Amino acid sequence: MARKRKISEFGIPASVNETAYFPFIQKVNIYWKNYKVSIVGLLGIFNQNTKDGIVATVGGGQENAIELTCAHNIVDSVASINDSVKCDLATVGKVREVFNYGANDLDLYPAIGERFRCGADFMDMDAPLVISTGNSIKLVCYSEGIWRF
Repeated sequence: MARKRKISEFGIPASVNETAYFPFIQKVNIYWKNYKVSIVGLLGIFNQNTKDGIVATVGGGQENAIELTCAHNIVDSVASINDSVKCDLATVGKVREVFNYGANDLDLYPAIGERFRCGADFMDMDAPLVISTGNSIKLVCYSEGIWRF
C-alpha cells in the first residue's frame, strides 16, 4: 500500500499545521488515490480583509487621505464633496474594492506617484477617481504602480 503524502499549498513541512501559521485559513482535507489534499476556503480570507465604517478625509486631497489596506473597504462617511481616501501601493496581485455609502461623492486617489488605468487608457499620475454615492469600484493590480478597473 502506498504511503499517504500531505500536499501543502504553503510549502510548510507536513508535520506543521498550516492554520497555526495562517489563522484565517479554513481547510478541508480530501483523500484521493492515497494522497491527502488540502483545500483552502476563501471565506476565511474574505472575513479578514474587510473594513467597514471608514470615514473619508474631510476636504480631500491625496497626501492626507485615509489609506485603504483591506481588499474590501466600505466608506460610510463622506461628509462633503471632495472628501477622499487613497489606495495603498499597487503591487501585482492586490485587489481593492471600495464602496461609497456616504452622503456625497468620494474621491479615490492612488498612492502618491501611481495612477489608475481603464482599459487601454491611463489616467494622469495621482489623479482621483470619483465614486458616486451608493456605488462601488473594484481595482486590480497587474503591473506595479497601476490600479486597473
